[in-house]
Amino acid sequence: MTKGISFTGYDARPLNGFLMKSNHGNIANEMINIGQKEGFNIYFLERNPEDDSFEITTNKKQPPSERVGGWPQDLWGFIGKKLLTFENSSQSDAIINKFKLTDDKTQQTIRAQKNLPQYYGVMDTLLNMPHVELNGHSGYLLANPETGEVSLLPEEVVQAEYTKLSDVIKGILHNTHIEGGNYYFAKNKSGKETALVGKNELDKFSQDEIKQMLGTDNVVFIPQMDYHMDLYLRPLDNGKILLADDKLTKQMLTEGFNKIQEAALKLQVQKRPEELRKLEKPFVQTGVYTNGIDDVVKSNNFAQTEETAKVLEDAGFDVIRVPGRLYETRTSGLKNGVFLIHLFNFMNANVLPNKNGELVYITNKSNIDEEVFGITPEIEKLTGFSVQKSFVQAIKPYIKPENIYFISGDNNIMSENLKSYQGGIHCMCSEVPKD
Repeated sequence: MTKGISFTGYDARPLNGFLMKSNHGNIANEMINIGQKEGFNIYFLERNPEDDSFEITTNKKQPPSERVGGWPQDLWGFIGKKLLTFENSSQSDAIINKFKLTDDKTQQTIRAQKNLPQYYGVMDTLLNMPHVELNGHSGYLLANPETGEVSLLPEEVVQAEYTKLSDVIKGILHNTHIEGGNYYFAKNKSGKETALVGKNELDKFSQDEIKQMLGTDNVVFIPQMDYHMDLYLRPLDNGKILLADDKLTKQMLTEGFNKIQEAALKLQVQKRPEELRKLEKPFVQTGVYTNGIDDVVKSNNFAQTEETAKVLEDAGFDVIRVPGRLYETRTSGLKNGVFLIHLFNFMNANVLPNKNGELVYITNKSNIDEEVFGITPEIEKLTGFSVQKSFVQAIKPYIKPENIYFISGDNNIMSENLKSYQGGIHCMCSEVPKD
């Protein structure tokens, strides 16, 4: 087994910064602002349209862009001085050159065994075939390398082959890459370096292959409470791990409903009807979600908190359960038959010490307070309840409230990312280790 690689990222250890490739909704610029305050860099993968090459800029504000390709966490993983890549591309080359890395040999060997280089060779042949008009027909010229005989292939035949080949290549790439959202490196309470890996990766790799790619013999496989680990747990420091607990989310909503009800009764006694009417939507909506959460949890076929907590505790971690998510379920073709639509998710987060050595927690802002529950700042002040405030209180013993950031983007675009794409700020950033 491999030994001797020193991990420098992923749990709450010092980082050089984060690599991003999309400024969708000005989210990258929001991260730059936080980094300038707290002492980390944002590296941006920027395309040069003139020659289709890529360069990496540092703390450079970007114009808003589309979300396309906005998940660096799942495309590139910094493992010591190696790079795990979804694909060998000009983007990967730019990252390797910028940070003086090497490709992961195990990953490249697995891909060679699956004939990926040969498939790329066929793809190059298809892309370089000359397009011609011949005898009233259009198509692509193919020369036989042995006889030199040239034949004309119809466009639809070449296009069908290209589509089929693209699907094969995408499948190989997917099945030879561990996406960063499904593993963490963390030290347990005894200081033992541990790779926490989602169990679904065992569908693609043997345990030995995973250990070789991650550079450690100490791998703990975690039950999947969602399709990626970064949607339900978040390592801090000193062996502490935050873990989403749906029972605590119900408890939080129940307490919020009770606070709203108490405020309403008080306003009724005081004969303040205008303010009382403002509590109608918060009262109804928090009640609806509080009463419905048990049925939603029952429809979730992923692992539950107790199972995951036991594995983490047995591995020597201090598990801190928090009301970190609220979701709806949808049927899907995933292994568990469902996927989760997150109405809020505070587990998907970037965590690191700032320039003063204090932990910083950067997560996703949710619009559930105001848009779903109708809890405006005025209502929050009146009732003392908001979902976001409740989460801050839950992690306050470990992270100062002033060091907790909720990334929103323009027009609450981060909430839409979570609901539409099941991804948040951790997915949009790949950790760059401290030198």
